[in-house]
Amino acid sequence: MLLRIVVCIGLLVMPALMPGAPQSGGKADELRQLRTSIEQTRARIRELTRQEGAARRSLKTSQRQRLQLRRQIVLLESELRLLQDSIVTLQAVVDQTKSKIRNSEQRWRDLTHAVHTSRRLRRGRPESSRLSAIAYLRTTSAVTDFRDRMSMVADSLLSQAQQVGALAAEREQRLAVNQSQSARVDKTIRSDEKNIQQMARSRAQLEQELRKKQASARRIAGLIQSQARRDEERRRQQRSKDQARGRSRGGGGQAAPSTADAGPLPERDGFTRRSLPWPTASRSIAQGYGMYRNPQTGTTLENPGIDIRSKVGSGVEAVASGKVSTVTWLPGYGSLVIVDHLNGFRTVYANLANVSVSNGSSVSMGSRIGASSTNADGEIVHFEIWNGSRRLNPLSYLR
Repeated sequence: MLLRIVVCIGLLVMPALMPGAPQSGGKADELRQLRTSIEQTRARIRELTRQEGAARRSLKTSQRQRLQLRRQIVLLESELRLLQDSIVTLQAVVDQTKSKIRNSEQRWRDLTHAVHTSRRLRRGRPESSRLSAIAYLRTTSAVTDFRDRMSMVADSLLSQAQQVGALAAEREQRLAVNQSQSARVDKTIRSDEKNIQQMARSRAQLEQELRKKQASARRIAGLIQSQARRDEERRRQQRSKDQARGRSRGGGGQAAPSTADAGPLPERDGFTRRSLPWPTASRSIAQGYGMYRNPQTGTTLENPGIDIRSKVGSGVEAVASGKVSTVTWLPGYGSLVIVDHLNGFRTVYANLANVSVSNGSSVSMGSRIGASSTNADGEIVHFEIWNGSRRLNPLSYLR
């Protein structure tokens, strides 16, 4: 889309730059106005494209982070299952060991009871041998050693089970943290996807607005150029009549140029420095005339007039007497009125909610032109001053 726009601009500019092509000031101003209007919207499109690219990179980063977190979660869940299985196994071994200790102690108690019983039965009779006593002592010692070893094994297994339990608790904590992070990343991804979709829609709207502004810029420039050419044709015809009258009187030479023939002057017939009233009650400037730097895109742009902050519905008045030459509506500019002040100067009033004049009607200084409106730039009235085909800074004329 941007490539087609650039190609269109190139086709418009090339004829004016070709050697031998006529280059009038009016055509240059028209092309400059068109380029300025287009550049402003193109800058916003470039900024949206940059933001969309950054959002997509952020989305890819979040998606990679989510993948890593999910892998860690799977690994932690597997480790946790193994640890829990180990705890169960260790506990079973501990239980078995304790059971063996109890069985051994029971056998030892049974043996001790049998020995005591045998001694009672043999009491009063001489012992035939010391072997039974020795066997008893040895059995008692072996059982004691076995019980001690089994107790140590049980204690070691219990310690291992506690360590495995602590490790499992740490894995559970890490798992909970990763799951929380994964939920936040999922939320970020959904937000980034939503922002990217919104940016894509905004860029499409800006591209559509750019096309509308292109057409509107050509229309306004064409209107001014057409009216300026008609003025020039009237001056040329008047000059021819003056020269014919001079020859009929025998002057034989050229007549002195009139003030209308002097070209676009910076001051003329009431349009002097700080001489005109403001078209609105407000004097707050939303955007001034000429070159300025867009803080969002860093692009240098140019405003062909001034944008005055004005509450919706506020009155907009003519800055000088004249005749309404154009009443129209243009995309990006809203309702628009051009007043010809019949001295080479024209004023443009744009972004109007309604219009109180009609094409061809006469206006005086202070006559109501219409009421202010709002657009994407806020509640503003756009105001321009032209001299012939040349735009001028309105602040030089407003008092």
